[in-house]
Amino acid sequence: ATLDVAASLINMGAALRGMGDLAGAVEKAEEGIRIVDKQVGHCHPYVAEALNDQGVALRLLGRPLEAVSKCEEALSIHGALATANDHPDARTARACLGVALFDAGRKGEATALHDELLPARTQPPRPCGRAVPHLEHTAWQVMKHPPAKRALCTTIWAKTNKYLH
Repeated sequence: ATLDVAASLINMGAALRGMGDLAGAVEKAEEGIRIVDKQVGHCHPYVAEALNDQGVALRLLGRPLEAVSKCEEALSIHGALATANDHPDARTARACLGVALFDAGRKGEATALHDELLPARTQPPRPCGRAVPHLEHTAWQVMKHPPAKRALCTTIWAKTNKYLH
């Protein structure tokens, strides 16, 4: 299998999550990760994306501790790849980690992480040439309203993809 197949599996996982098949989403992301691991190793943007997607699905499945682990692993890959902290993928991963931390009962850490994200919303356009306006502000506003926070990562993902693709 190729990296294109891995990317398709990871995208299929995101689609399954959007349709409510959370277990299927976790499984497809894992399949994609296995292929990338075989082809180029674990430290790859596709793996970071898949881990973040798994984190979101696991959180929605009510497994916040596993979600935190996946989101932290995604962030460690961004760090190893030297992805700038203001890169949309790294910010999205940090925001999703914040929600997972919140659900895991680590509210202080979640709040601190989202406080770090707030200043980025006033920064100039990202390296891709397109800004992601108020992404972190949206994340923070949803975090302040627990009934709405379930949609946070899906909202961030949708907004990020709207502006980047």
